[in-house]
Amino acid sequence: MKVAKLAFVCVTLLSTVAVAGDKTNFEIYLSIPASGTATAAGSIIGVQNSSDSKSVIQCQIKVDNTVLGATQRLFCHARDVNGNDGTCLLNNPPQAFVDLVYALKDNDKLTFTWDVSNQQCKSVEIQRGSWQVRSNGAT
Repeated sequence: MKVAKLAFVCVTLLSTVAVAGDKTNFEIYLSIPASGTATAAGSIIGVQNSSDSKSVIQCQIKVDNTVLGATQRLFCHARDVNGNDGTCLLNNPPQAFVDLVYALKDNDKLTFTWDVSNQQCKSVEIQRGSWQVRSNGAT
């Protein structure tokens, strides 16, 4: 009987270790050179779990109905703890950009780049991994 209890405890401890791991809140990262390509990265949940009240990260798709038909606009914005802002826009973005924004979850790492000279979005990336804090509040 003692052997069975010991085996149960060992299996329980091993299974806990097997599902445990590092979890990461991605705080806002901005790199805005004087010219060239700027980068912003972070996660929504990283901002929400942050103690500062300045950080922001978002990407959105806006659709306008005009006489010429519907037009879409991609807008991404990030602000770091120091109040530095990074913003990009893209009119009628490729469908792949739109799909990524719609797929964005609060614990995904969002990275976007833009051309500093014209604020035009160049790329949008979503990263999802086991090292992220779960969106249902589990840690």
